[in-house]
Amino acid sequence: MFTRRKYTFIAMITVMAGIIVVMMFSYSLEPDVEEILALYQEKGKYSELIISYPLDGTLFPPEIVAPTFRWEDGA
Repeated sequence: MFTRRKYTFIAMITVMAGIIVVMMFSYSLEPDVEEILALYQEKGKYSELIISYPLDGTLFPPEIVAPTFRWEDGA
């Protein structure tokens, strides 16, 4: 019969294994910088992007929730 200490140990091992799996999965999803730069064309025609919120130079206190950005795409 398992004791409370053994259940705690098994739970800790399971959580650590889950964290490792999530870290490995998230690492494999990171975008490749070379692929992103290959999509950029220096003389390409891009539409204007207007950021409507937050305004340029806006400062937020560090303890608030991250702000939602709003923008308008010229296309």
